[in-house]
Amino acid sequence: MSPEQIVYWIGVLVGGFVVGTLCSVLPLVLAIKKKRPGLAVLSCICCIVSGLILGLILAVPVAVIFTVVIILLKKPNQSDAVEVILE
Repeated sequence: MSPEQIVYWIGVLVGGFVVGTLCSVLPLVLAIKKKRPGLAVLSCICCIVSGLILGLILAVPVAVIFTVVIILLKKPNQSDAVEVILE
């Protein structure tokens, strides 16, 4: 591999990571506001991985799908959270 190819692939990986991170901001913030930290972390990881795989082509649809799912879910009840912890 020539140095130009190495620099190109490093740029592709860094760009994909940045794109995935930027796309994950909206679902991450919404999930944190809805008090769903597990879904927040999952959406962030999925957006970053999809950004690394195909960049904006895949990261944007993944972010939109997670955003819609998070919006449609209601906030968990505090009593449900206590019951899950106690079990």
